Amino acid sequence: MGYDYKTGYSVVSRQAMRMLVDLGDLDQSRWVNQSGVSGHAFHRNYDDQTRLWVDNQMWPFVSTRAAVDARTTTRLELVPGG
Repeated sequence: MGYDYKTGYSVVSRQAMRMLVDLGDLDQSRWVNQSGVSGHAFHRNYDDQTRLWVDNQMWPFVSTRAAVDARTTTRLELVPGG
């Protein structure tokens, strides 16, 4: 958290994301945003992670190909063309 010592140390900013990275097993890493996946105030996903943040919960943050493939529900493939 950030504060301004000139105004009595009241909090004026905070982190926007929490991330725990397990360097011994990257697929055990976790993360969460303090609000949601959308930055638009009226979007349905604007605050969809706030409850996780408050409850100190996190999403898996997998890295290996096998772990990503195991959790994939849709795929977008970009193919160069002319």
